[in-house]
Amino acid sequence: MLHIIAHLYLQDGMEEAFHAYETEALRHFRSMGGSLIAAFKPEPAPAPATAGPGPAGSGPDEIHVLSMPTRGHFEAWRGSREVTLSAEARAKVIRRAELFLSREHIVY
Repeated sequence: MLHIIAHLYLQDGMEEAFHAYETEALRHFRSMGGSLIAAFKPEPAPAPATAGPGPAGSGPDEIHVLSMPTRGHFEAWRGSREVTLSAEARAKVIRRAELFLSREHIVY
């Protein structure tokens, strides 16, 4: 199982358009074997904790927790015609995305 964490930074004022785009994008993601485990808007970290470099409030607008059966499934999805064709629409609503991938599940 490939675990995927996506930090999504939206274009200003595009939240509604982002949700419409993401609904369609996730349809295709699921058709390629993927699952959306959770999607949420992070709350600001309490002071003095930091969430990484940058000024307060510079964190992602949404965080998605996803999975794919394998890295090969993920690469097939990323290289698919649908993802390529939606690149322009994606750029209109998402200004930056950070992806974190892991096949390792740590149990504490």
